[in-house]
Amino acid sequence: MKFTELAFPNINLLKDNDTFKTFQHEDLTGFVQLTVDLPRNQLIVGSRDILLRLDLDDLETLEKTEWKSNAENTQLCLFKGQTEETCHNFIRVVFVHGDSLFTCGTYAFKPKCIWRSAENLTVIEQEEFHAVGYCPFTPDHNSTAILTKDKMYYSGTVLDIQGRDKAIYRPMGSRPLRTKQYNSKWLNDPDFVSAYEVDDHIYFFYREVAVEYINCGKRIYSRVARVCKSDKGGDLLFEDNWTTFNKARMNCSIPGKYPFYFDQIQSTYFLESGTEKYFFAIFTTSENSIAGSAVCIYNMTSFTNVFNGAYKYQENVRSAWMKDTSEKPLSCPDDSGTDKRSSDDGGLRKSSLQIMQAQKYQLMDDAIQPHTLDPLVFGQNERWTHLVVDSVKGKGQQYHVIFLATVDGYIRKMAYLPQLNSSCLIEEHKIVPNGDHKPVKNLRISEDKGAVYVTVTGKIIKIPVQRCDRFTDQDLCKNSMDPYCGWNKASSKCTTAPDNDPSIHYWMQDIISCPIVEHPIDGMWSEWSEWETCQQTVPDPSAGDCLCRTRSCDNPKPAFGGKSCVGSAVEVTNCTAHGQWTAWTAWSKCSITCGHNGTRSRNRYCSNPPPRYMGRNCIGSDRDEGYCPGNPSCPEPPVDGRWTVWSPWGDCTADCNGGIQTRIRRCSQPPPSPKGRPCEGNTQEWRMCNTFQCQELEKYAPWTNWIKTNSTSSGHFEQRFRYMCKANVPDVSMIKTSYVKTHTRFCFKNDGTCHKAGELRNTIDPFYAPLSRAVRKIARNLTKVGGWSSWQPWSHCSKDCGGGTQHRKRSCDNPQPMGFGEDCSGHDIEARQCNIHSCQGVWGCWSEYSVCSASCGHGSHVRVRRCDSSVQGTKFILPCKGQDTDYKPCTTPLCNVSAGWNHWSEWTVCGVEDLQYRHRQCQIDHPSNEECQGHRIETSNCEYIPFRIGVAPIKEREETEKNYSLLNLIVVASGSFIFGIMLTIGLYLCVKTCRSFRKFDLEKERKKNEQLNNGKRKSMSSQLSLDFLTVNNKVFDVSSLQISKQDKFVSSKNSLNSLKRKEAMHTDLQFIDG
Repeated sequence: MKFTELAFPNINLLKDNDTFKTFQHEDLTGFVQLTVDLPRNQLIVGSRDILLRLDLDDLETLEKTEWKSNAENTQLCLFKGQTEETCHNFIRVVFVHGDSLFTCGTYAFKPKCIWRSAENLTVIEQEEFHAVGYCPFTPDHNSTAILTKDKMYYSGTVLDIQGRDKAIYRPMGSRPLRTKQYNSKWLNDPDFVSAYEVDDHIYFFYREVAVEYINCGKRIYSRVARVCKSDKGGDLLFEDNWTTFNKARMNCSIPGKYPFYFDQIQSTYFLESGTEKYFFAIFTTSENSIAGSAVCIYNMTSFTNVFNGAYKYQENVRSAWMKDTSEKPLSCPDDSGTDKRSSDDGGLRKSSLQIMQAQKYQLMDDAIQPHTLDPLVFGQNERWTHLVVDSVKGKGQQYHVIFLATVDGYIRKMAYLPQLNSSCLIEEHKIVPNGDHKPVKNLRISEDKGAVYVTVTGKIIKIPVQRCDRFTDQDLCKNSMDPYCGWNKASSKCTTAPDNDPSIHYWMQDIISCPIVEHPIDGMWSEWSEWETCQQTVPDPSAGDCLCRTRSCDNPKPAFGGKSCVGSAVEVTNCTAHGQWTAWTAWSKCSITCGHNGTRSRNRYCSNPPPRYMGRNCIGSDRDEGYCPGNPSCPEPPVDGRWTVWSPWGDCTADCNGGIQTRIRRCSQPPPSPKGRPCEGNTQEWRMCNTFQCQELEKYAPWTNWIKTNSTSSGHFEQRFRYMCKANVPDVSMIKTSYVKTHTRFCFKNDGTCHKAGELRNTIDPFYAPLSRAVRKIARNLTKVGGWSSWQPWSHCSKDCGGGTQHRKRSCDNPQPMGFGEDCSGHDIEARQCNIHSCQGVWGCWSEYSVCSASCGHGSHVRVRRCDSSVQGTKFILPCKGQDTDYKPCTTPLCNVSAGWNHWSEWTVCGVEDLQYRHRQCQIDHPSNEECQGHRIETSNCEYIPFRIGVAPIKEREETEKNYSLLNLIVVASGSFIFGIMLTIGLYLCVKTCRSFRKFDLEKERKKNEQLNNGKRKSMSSQLSLDFLTVNNKVFDVSSLQISKQDKFVSSKNSLNSLKRKEAMHTDLQFIDG
């Protein structure tokens, strides 16, 4: 039945990259093999010289490996007259079995196969082996193959390089089996399409020249052949041939009084839906007839009935083909090799009669009929090449959705509606530009991923099986009649069945017809027409022609209330027009606001209209200038004030404990005029200075007056005091009071004289002695000798570098001196030098050189060093002299400098300056930083061929030479001298030993020769007795060697001389017959 025409606008995959994923590679050419590997979520691709693993979701590359023919095979292929294009390794077989991957390729007309890991293509599980019969010799040969669950391999292919020996072949098993060679009743020039494993049989689908029709002319029939997996071949006559081979015609036709047949099978798909098993197949008319295509469906019952029915047999070449019911087809033998045809066989091997019957019958009488009377879908004036099928569970119905590939580059999504017994076109995708013939190379479907994978030349495309989200309202969703889609009332969206359960009440689907197209359709523009010459409509007779192009709003036309196209239907360009001036613009403002030298201007533009496409430019100037009238005179301009430079910093207000320095500037360079702006900022700046702590200073107070402290009958005692203060802080509250110094004296009442202790000692009067002792006792009780405290920590150094000073202090308060006690002896302040290191920084060691900065081409190594103080842990002021970074050039493998360029042209002929040139062009309009690098033109001297000699930089050689010291030279020279002495002694001992052995051997040989010469038998051929010394130092006597009279013994001159050697002592012997 013919399908209903397109319901919705077709999709151009060339312009929609958001929905459809693509992968591109230049080696995707010729036949491209695809295998879906769901357990590892990967798509395995085999093409010319490469194997790829792609992610099933986004087609990202997981792994790529090359599998090319070696150079020897390629050269041999070219030598045999094949083209360079065909002398590659075209991968024709890709099967996944468990965790292994089995691939076969043409290998430049020497087919080979290999086992790899399915997860890592570089892991070889079994080395390459020659594979004649596994895949064809050339990519042009049609072939098919299958790897069964029990790892047996079956193929339908050619077995010779000329392509004449075509066979159904099983290379594995106990022995290889094939169809009869060059027997047209078995196979008659077949074109293999596909192969499948179903239960105990292998089914091969192909088309061939119909042998039963040969008496009426030449005609192509579609066939299916069946062999048993347990077939082990026959004895003798059928030792290498199938014994269970049968074939039958496949019928796909439009019924009627005169049926219309689609004879040539193109593609098949095997679908298991529940307990049912179906074969879908594309059939077309012959190439030289009216184009037509159809899809028919077959169930397994039709295959079983035909292959269990009668044979069609021809007695001889002059006889007609007749139905033969005398023999029933053989059933498959069991695994032990016995036949289940009859119980009389009893497990015995096939008899000679059975072998002869297998040779006699191949063709079944009945044709395999489709499951439906009419084809599921057929198209007039169309040819289809590939198909895949998905079984979709809808609301109360199971649907078969068929994806078809056409010869003009479309993928059609068809739905078969059982309740209507018709098929509808749901969607159509354009995958290649117009003009490509048979662009689809392979087609695969993944029901779990909900996607169809299409291969075309250079590209793999992933097409989703459904795009329900494009239907934005309920009417569009329901009218699409897409088995995948329904209206989800819960989410108010057009979706697939929630949780794959179409019976959910809130998911609505009602497929009662093909898609309803009487829904408002908005108009869309067609493609622009070619540019054509057209006339201008302006009255100017000098106006030239234009170029025009048009488009129409008919792709599709607006229908059923849809919107019209938006935009213009005509485009005009390249119209000749002569330029004309616009009116003058208004005068611009005067260039100055005062004074009499100002100017103003006005413009006009050559744009009324502008000159276009060879039109004349406007004549005259586009700008007019003049003086400004009535401008007032200018007043004196105001002068803004500007600062002078800062004065030097003034003296510090304090020598220590922090002072202040100031500096000033004036707004007088120039000073501001009355209307000018004054300078912004401060006229004075200050900063702290001499912030270090002051030294501790001492100051004694003056002695106090004498104070009477005690009286006696003869006089009284007096004391006086003075104080010492210490301070190094600015605040008076922080001054500490030091010890008190005390003097004591005694004053006489009668004369008023006063004496200190000790002065009374010199008096003569004994009266004064007791008094003196009393004074000394009092003074002694009030006297303490001063003692130093511990030194305080050293103060901070006055400078960070270049030599500074540090101070430390101690105080005379441990204890303080009292009375007549002595002060502490020594200084209370000590000073020392500090930070005497240089203020100039010193370089540290260089770091190691970094890795090369460029991954390809020329780059540099980098090393750095750090400027630091000459003494660790201290500071420096002056930076180090020199650079802290050092660069050294490095060279890595050359970058791909040819990216973006085309090939160089040939060198020009040498010119008068003995130079020749060549050039190249950048093929990219806007190259990136990595494209089109280098020069477009190269120059070469004609007198020599330039070449480059790598010379190490002088700096590198100097650094290398610096690594050798005098110690290295002494060590090397001493070692060489000792080694020479030992070598000389060794050679001397060796020569002496060899002479002793040689003398011993000569003496032994002399004695042996005397014994030989004095023997009873003088014939060398019968008296020869030689000792052979083996590598195990065992001596074997060959005197018992028997030599016949017919043999001659020849001893070469070299052999006699070799008897003098110790190591071998062998003789060259030749035994010559006759």
